[in-house]
Amino acid sequence: LAAELRALSGPLEETSSRCRRLEALRDDAWRAAADLGPLLGAELMLTARQVGEERERFLREAPAAASAQLAGRLVGVAGRRAALERANELARECVVPWLARVERLVAAEFRARSERFVRSGAALGEALAREAGVSLPVIEAPEALGRRRFQFHDRLQTGTARGSLLDPLLPPALNSRRIAAAAARYLGDLLEINAFRVEGDLVERVAEARAAFERNVRQALDAVVEGARRAEVEAGRVMAEGTVAVAERQRSLTEALAVLDGGPPA
Repeated sequence: LAAELRALSGPLEETSSRCRRLEALRDDAWRAAADLGPLLGAELMLTARQVGEERERFLREAPAAASAQLAGRLVGVAGRRAALERANELARECVVPWLARVERLVAAEFRARSERFVRSGAALGEALAREAGVSLPVIEAPEALGRRRFQFHDRLQTGTARGSLLDPLLPPALNSRRIAAAAARYLGDLLEINAFRVEGDLVERVAEARAAFERNVRQALDAVVEGARRAEVEAGRVMAEGTVAVAERQRSLTEALAVLDGGPPA
């Protein structure tokens, strides 16, 4: 009699336990979805700060080294336009490789920071598959940032026009010094302007990648919530039907066991 009672009660208890696990899974997924935006926003702020630090480091180191190279490139160069063109070429040579390096660094850091969200989503997906037999698409960390829109800012025409009217009127030595100084200022301006443009472009691209990643993770979490809810409803229905089906037999077995134990029927 006791074995039969356990056989009747066991499935109901397991179904009740499964309902509780599904409810906890649904709540975990809901909380994760609620926290996703603020957490990814914090990651974006960290990335923006990292890009700002890279820009500051570039502007501390690059101008001095570029100015030293510019002096060598201006040897034998005649005219303001040609000198500014040398400065423009040198600025590009400094900015473009730096952009590529920082781009790789930021993409790798953003991917690494996204991995913990991937792992959390995967754990919830595995729990849903285990409890409800529902498989979710695999969440993947972003491989790359958004599309690059940075364009090197070139103020050559403005720089050429400014101060060029006096060049033919000055002694050659003085004119060469003035042109060299103008080229150095122009080089510094280009480095600073384009460093800030690189920073803005990278932060904007990370924001785009973050938004796309958040949509993917949120869709997966929403699927966990919905899958767990449906499974919980189904388990509740099965439990209700099972409880009704075995209630009378459970009552009879409980009464019989009470009699055998020496007590009155329940």
